[in-house]
Amino acid sequence: MSVRITYPYGSLRIPTIQIEGQRHVDPEDDQMSEPPAAPKTHSRGLWVTIVILLALLVAVVAGILSWASGASVPTAILDAAKAFGGAAALCLALWYFILGGRTQ
Repeated sequence: MSVRITYPYGSLRIPTIQIEGQRHVDPEDDQMSEPPAAPKTHSRGLWVTIVILLALLVAVVAGILSWASGASVPTAILDAAKAFGGAAALCLALWYFILGGRTQ
């Protein structure tokens, strides 16, 4: 099966490809072939590491500022933990938003 396109200076024959499910079928030779595989990126672990390090930096700064303002050490640690949780949640939510809801 093909499509013939006619131009003022000649014609062009273009073979067509029908798609059935996940396989591409070329009606010219009637053979089925697998679609090209998308390149796999292993950047998810890298981005999770970046998010954790950023949240850890925010937690350290929050803990130091809390301790410097006169809070006790346990209170400063709790403030740092709250800052870590908030920063990590915010970064992961932004990451999910930027990816458009895609998980792969």
